[in-house]
Amino acid sequence: MKKNPLVQFSSKSSHSLPVELLSLIFLECCSTDLGYLGCPKLSRMTAPLNLTWVCSYWRQVALSLPQLWTDISLNPSNYVPSSADAQLLELCLSRSGNVLPLSLVLEYGTHSSPFPIFDKASTPEYKVYCRGMRRLAQILDRVRSRWRVLAVRSLVIGALDDFLHSIALGAPMLESFLISTKYFDLNGNYRTLDLARCPQLQTSTLICPDLILDLYLPDVSPLQSMSTLNIGYCQFQADAFAWLQSCPNLEKLSIQFFSAPPSALPHARPVTLSRLADLSIMCLLDTDPGPFLQLLILPRLRNFSFSTNGFVDTGAGGHWRHAIELLQRSGGAPLRGLELLETPMKPQELLLMLQLTPDLENLTIDDTLATDDVLEQLSAIGTGVPLCPKLETLELHTYLRSPNALAAMVSSRFFCSVDTASLESGDSRLSYDMPTYRTLKTLILVGSIISPLLDHPVFRDCHGRGLKIVQSC
Repeated sequence: MKKNPLVQFSSKSSHSLPVELLSLIFLECCSTDLGYLGCPKLSRMTAPLNLTWVCSYWRQVALSLPQLWTDISLNPSNYVPSSADAQLLELCLSRSGNVLPLSLVLEYGTHSSPFPIFDKASTPEYKVYCRGMRRLAQILDRVRSRWRVLAVRSLVIGALDDFLHSIALGAPMLESFLISTKYFDLNGNYRTLDLARCPQLQTSTLICPDLILDLYLPDVSPLQSMSTLNIGYCQFQADAFAWLQSCPNLEKLSIQFFSAPPSALPHARPVTLSRLADLSIMCLLDTDPGPFLQLLILPRLRNFSFSTNGFVDTGAGGHWRHAIELLQRSGGAPLRGLELLETPMKPQELLLMLQLTPDLENLTIDDTLATDDVLEQLSAIGTGVPLCPKLETLELHTYLRSPNALAAMVSSRFFCSVDTASLESGDSRLSYDMPTYRTLKTLILVGSIISPLLDHPVFRDCHGRGLKIVQSC
């Protein structure tokens, strides 16, 4: 029988390695196969477990390093938590010591279940699944004082009751928290998330439409450390607003509204988030986020991404000025990046918004807003100052118009990184007598039916002089 080369190597030379050096090798080995949130994908065939099987020396060193066992990610092929999973979790925790913080990822919500688990809580399969998740939660509850990262993906909200109870009891070291469910609870059974006893929490990701924030938090917010918040499938704008009231020091905010009415929002007072720099709002189904935006004051906003997927209809003569009023209310926020896709805004409203953002460097819009008039206002033609005089990247989605207006705008704004004197002259060669506003470095077209831009002489010439052009489906 042919011997395992790893075993052969270890038997000859592993004992010659000092403990300190072998320890560093082990730690590096465990950091090379990282899963979600930097946690190794735990398996009996991967480090750190397989390091204990090579020889007694390796086993002794591996078991003497509790930091090898503090980052745990369970991602089995079977969607139901098994007894083997629980045993593996307990084994790693027993070897992690009693002090070091823990990073824990449980991936039991990414698989497709073979039964309608989401709407039949009485089925035996549902009960088995919830029982398995409950066992994992009970194991982790014993060490919740050491949680640093906790990410749990579940098929249904009903399987997370014990996790939510542990969170409510308190996790004083918890810094990053993710909870996600694959299926809706069609019976309307919502759960409450209480984070009052998690004072160190910095990042939260909630992709769970059946989970709402406990609205009875103390007057002094316990979430002062929260800097990043991601909410998916939010069904209530008031719930999203409650998060903002509880997290005054947010720096990054991403919200995906899902058929979310603005109930109770008209009676709320505006909130100022003085540190918020990145805001992303996406709307699915029938959601108008206007009332939500009306309550925000964001004086340091640098990047704003907004999409309603065409679900907000203002009518032929209607106006939607909420985004403009957000910038006006924020007192000239230093916006650097702006993305507007399938919004209810009209081109005239976009022009007003661009007038408020003279420092804009990255602009992403769709065909509805990328009219010839808008492109002309962005052009550096004549003696006037164009809109967005610092524009570096222009990204257009589903651009279906004639390329001529775009070509005129690009040729007047692109940044030339090539010495024009060294290039041959030709009919399509451009004039470079106005370098002041030549800031455009990248042009991106997504989902456009225009023939390849490099077939056009103007774009080909700009590309040859340094403009980066990206065209994708």
